[in-house]
Amino acid sequence: NLAELLENREGRLAEAKKLFEESVDISRQIPDKRELAYALHGLGELLITNDDFVGAHSRLEEALKLRDEMHDQGTLAETRFELARLSLEEGNPQQGARLAQQAANEFHAEQNGDEEAQARALLGRCLLDQGNVTEARKSVEEAMNLSSKSEDHPARLAVAIDNAYVQIGTGQTKQAIKDLQSTLTESRRYQYASYALEARLALAEAEMKSHQKSGRTGLAALEGEAQTKGFRSEERR
Repeated sequence: NLAELLENREGRLAEAKKLFEESVDISRQIPDKRELAYALHGLGELLITNDDFVGAHSRLEEALKLRDEMHDQGTLAETRFELARLSLEEGNPQQGARLAQQAANEFHAEQNGDEEAQARALLGRCLLDQGNVTEARKSVEEAMNLSSKSEDHPARLAVAIDNAYVQIGTGQTKQAIKDLQSTLTESRRYQYASYALEARLALAEAEMKSHQKSGRTGLAALEGEAQTKGFRSEERR
């Protein structure tokens, strides 16, 4: 899919957003419920990255409704996962944890280990934000075990980044820096621009936690690059 290629591989979010919006319009006109749900989901996911939480909610909720009507459990779980991610970004980890747990269970039932790993890693972050350190660590450990068996590079990268945030939040900053450097190398090797940017952001946060000047310098450099490519304001994070 060209929109996904532009978003994940090249980090060209403005172009990806335009393609998703065009796909939504065309799918409504045909009409094609399955393709519409796919396009709405993709657009909602991208709008989270752009900090447009109202727009993301609207698209993802509509996608969820359509996928529920089609009884498509696999894609329904994918949209539920994005709503969990949105809840975390909005500062509602309780709702995020509920949705992430539900998505993880659904992915498990579908025997989709890659997606389950990502849901459990996100669940770990939501639990950490609620102060549940023990369960957060347990959840990301399960996620890392699942992703270690995966050949899906984006899934492995996403899990590694979420795991690093839990490491940072539980005082494992040195290990987080080491792991994020490896994640960044892998992101660049396989040319996933969006994951490389997210890894650099997490790395800058870890370095600042450990009082390294490179963290603030790295964050400043990220700000301009992120805005150029259409990513969220890195300072907000």
